[in-house]
Amino acid sequence: MKDLEHISQLDWEKKWTAPFSFLLCSYVGEQYYTCSDKAWEKSFHHVFFVCDPHMVTCYQLISDNKVLGNFLVSHVAKDISQVKKFAQDLKEKTDNILNNVLQQPVENVVSKDGLKQFELEIEDYLPAYIRFIRAANYLPEDTDQDLIDIMEDVRMYSEPVYGFIDDYLRKIATHISPEIGVTPEESTYMTHYELRDYIDTDKIPDRDVIKERAKSCGIYSHDGKVTVLSFEKTNTLKKLILEQKIDDTQTVKGFVASEGVARGAVRVVLDPHNVAEFNDGDILVAEMTRPEYVPLMKRAGAIVTDAGGVLCHAAIVSRELGKPCVIGTQYASEVLKDGDEVEVDAQKGLIKKI
Repeated sequence: MKDLEHISQLDWEKKWTAPFSFLLCSYVGEQYYTCSDKAWEKSFHHVFFVCDPHMVTCYQLISDNKVLGNFLVSHVAKDISQVKKFAQDLKEKTDNILNNVLQQPVENVVSKDGLKQFELEIEDYLPAYIRFIRAANYLPEDTDQDLIDIMEDVRMYSEPVYGFIDDYLRKIATHISPEIGVTPEESTYMTHYELRDYIDTDKIPDRDVIKERAKSCGIYSHDGKVTVLSFEKTNTLKKLILEQKIDDTQTVKGFVASEGVARGAVRVVLDPHNVAEFNDGDILVAEMTRPEYVPLMKRAGAIVTDAGGVLCHAAIVSRELGKPCVIGTQYASEVLKDGDEVEVDAQKGLIKKI
């Protein structure tokens, strides 16, 4: 692996934040590259996950996303009939994952053939999902509204799949945790390689290593090769990346998802289930929103996120609510603090301390 200083100089952007497991991310780190490369010969060459307990943040390269996104727009969004075809394909694959693949007993998957078939089903799903999500972020401004509506619909339809896949992987890990001598929670800190090795050959992963990862760690994937980073290396790389990004602590810039202007007190919410204070009209600042944020979004004067594209959850919901929203700021949750008085100008994509 290249040294951390060199890796940090790449054109990273915070892509998403979610309560996913380390196990899912080790698998996705490989599949982001292999599925896209196999389908289109264009892919995510570098991916970095910060795996804190109960929350993961994913960083990807702007250049990787731009090349793949623009390529997919040229193929996906040629005409509305083709978009409808791809949308129906993704919905059918989503239904298969939710109603068939994830409904089988865990015992059926905890075998060499069972796990292989499970992974093949997921690998079949991912290109259809990536095709829509990445293309949506690079649609030209003059894109037909009917086409955007179709993409919004399928985006929300497929939204839950990653979470349910993660839940199922946790069940697999929990099922074998007594056999490998770790707690159910610790078992989710196996890599997918270690899970495969155990199921295929009964090779027990290093318990001490798993327990250490469970405190906090990271994953760096380069062309599908996954490397686990220690807590110290993960924090160092994250700090170096942020130092490259943060050049102004008074003004934060992002992309307009829903127009409007609002002023209010900042409330940084990283866990919507654990909010000490939130008043009507407060400015909701989050790394990324998910369905459980909606009650807070309804009360917020404006919404600001680190990550997200034009069809992300925050963008779609804020437009439905008629709330000013700025997405893709990269570091708003790092710079803005609870109680800061700010103006959110969602005409220009600016958040200014006042």
